[in-house]
Amino acid sequence: ITPTGTPPAPRYFQTGVWDATRRRMLVFGGYDGGSYRNDLWALTLNDPPEWSAVSTTGTPPPARAKHTAVIDASRDRMIVFGGETTGGVANNDAWEVNLSTLAWNQVSTSGAPPPERSWHSAIYDAQGDRMVVYGGTGPSAGHLGDLWALGGNGVWSPIAATGTTLSRYAHSAVLDPQTREMLVWGGDLATQQSYPDDSVHVLSLGGSPAWQSRPPQGQVPFSYMRFHTVSYDPIHRAMLQVGGGTVFGLAPSNYPAFQLSLPQLVGVPSPPSHTISRLQLAVGPQPSHGETRISFDLPSAATVRIALIDLAGRNIARVDEAARAAGHHELVWSGAAAGGSHVGPGMYWVRLSTATDAVTRKLVIVE
Repeated sequence: ITPTGTPPAPRYFQTGVWDATRRRMLVFGGYDGGSYRNDLWALTLNDPPEWSAVSTTGTPPPARAKHTAVIDASRDRMIVFGGETTGGVANNDAWEVNLSTLAWNQVSTSGAPPPERSWHSAIYDAQGDRMVVYGGTGPSAGHLGDLWALGGNGVWSPIAATGTTLSRYAHSAVLDPQTREMLVWGGDLATQQSYPDDSVHVLSLGGSPAWQSRPPQGQVPFSYMRFHTVSYDPIHRAMLQVGGGTVFGLAPSNYPAFQLSLPQLVGVPSPPSHTISRLQLAVGPQPSHGETRISFDLPSAATVRIALIDLAGRNIARVDEAARAAGHHELVWSGAAAGGSHVGPGMYWVRLSTATDAVTRKLVIVE
């Protein structure tokens, strides 16, 4: 993509999170080769995409890199935790920026916090209303393997999990919301040289937390992969990995991205309605060559109407109309219009509406 606007200064060891409500990626902090940073930037997926500096109020976190950031959608905030500040000092502080008011505050917490760390991972477990922090490196240990939770009420608590996994830092972690599992891959391991760990380590977050090791099928990225980036694709239910390096050096610049497809599940219950604060919609792939996957979240039970609308505002196809329970839903649209003919190539809008709310997403269809 070629965004408009002024991009952020070059940097590394920053964080990037997806603000689904405003369709933008938020980039915070990092190291520019000479100093640590604490600026906030947005890449908004307009047409075309646009970079912009985010002007905030309040006291921002001290400049840092190798930290984590997560989105707490129910409170419309981004939480920044830990990382390395000037002088290479590891931290265990938590900060939040309200995404409506753009005001920074240090999170008021209670309970004993985790030891200071950097190069750790964090995900937000919406059903448990908590940020989950795993691993990293810090003054207490070169390789950490502990688990911590910061509840929505601001209380820190350790998480005791059965099963085993290796202590690590510079790894990746994503949440699979369908199974409520945290997927951990790669990193610098405590037994790095003698243990090429290509398995995906899975932590179940419902009930009694437990670790499992699941060897993936197909071509696996480099063994010992670390410093890479991953994201979760809710449309195709997959973990996407790009970049990084190994103990033997950085991956080449033309090294491909990888996709780990997760098992398709039948009858997985949706998250309870109190974890979803607003109507949300995603459509893909973009562009669509035929079938289009439509994923949406309902904060409460409702009759849902999904329609395809052209740029002149005309209804081209009724995709779905049904009573739906609160929670996460996915469906596949074949591309058929009224009468069974297929919708021609072009730019359209997918509109999802209920009796009280509506949300629209762009869809590009090609031959």
